[in-house]
Amino acid sequence: MGLLAVSSLCIILVIIVIKTILEKQKLQQQVDLLKPLLHAVENIHDITYYGEVSPKMKYIYLSKSIDEVLGANTYEEQVKNPENFFDFLHPDDLQVSHQKVSGLLDYSKPIQIRLRNKNGDYIWFEEYVTPIYKDGKLNALIGVLRNVQEKRVLQQQLEYKAHVDTMSGLYNREFFQAKMKHFDQEENAPVAIIVGDLNDLKWTNDQYGHLQGDVIIKTASTIFNQFSSDQVIVSRIGGDEFTLLVTYFNRFEVDQLMEKIVFEIEKYNATTTSSVNVSLGCTYSENSLGRMEQLFCEADQIMYAQKNLNKEAMFV
Repeated sequence: MGLLAVSSLCIILVIIVIKTILEKQKLQQQVDLLKPLLHAVENIHDITYYGEVSPKMKYIYLSKSIDEVLGANTYEEQVKNPENFFDFLHPDDLQVSHQKVSGLLDYSKPIQIRLRNKNGDYIWFEEYVTPIYKDGKLNALIGVLRNVQEKRVLQQQLEYKAHVDTMSGLYNREFFQAKMKHFDQEENAPVAIIVGDLNDLKWTNDQYGHLQGDVIIKTASTIFNQFSSDQVIVSRIGGDEFTLLVTYFNRFEVDQLMEKIVFEIEKYNATTTSSVNVSLGCTYSENSLGRMEQLFCEADQIMYAQKNLNKEAMFV
């Protein structure tokens, strides 16, 4: 059990004991002494609760701090209808929360969930849960939910910076390699790898300077990024080399994608004297497991063969 979970258990038990004493109206001196302590404990910003899950869901205690986070009257609504808690959850977090109340969760570890506030925004929480058993069956849960929205946003920003190429705004080589490994070892999918390499970027840098070369890189990045989606991961893996990792497309759809890329490049070049010249190579397989490195090498070879043809055409 984590330190935060132990702390929440102690806090809730203190609250229950204090409230029991106050409700029974014992010695006035004790009441006067305990009221400030109760006020201090109940003003903790974390959402704390002690709720039965059997025979039905029922809060023995719920902190009113839930109103601060999720909006006015949430406390009253939850006390009246505890099962409505699931309505606040992000759809992707429903499964773990159902596991929590069913006794199927590993309670030794915190869970990350998102709750929707009255404005419709989802907020990240870290939840520590302690199960209470009766006759060998899960009877109740004691828990604390801590708002980790700012921490989560910062983490996502750091992950984004770690995975994104700063010049192009595309994913970087490390992210591309991680996805390659995933589809090579973990998830089997129809996959295509498209490799694109800028022609004569070094010559452009030598003749017109690196600033002009950077313009070409950024322009090519913008063109490729038009095709970015959940199924098309666009990366810049080198100075002049780009990749599109395409999953769950059939062969016909991949061919269409290649045609669209070529069309967009030609459309741009028709409007400017500073053209973007790219050699492309593409390979496709209906299965990705154990094949990703080979597919990349084949796409790379096709791309370089195209690049050599372009060079030969210059001297015809």
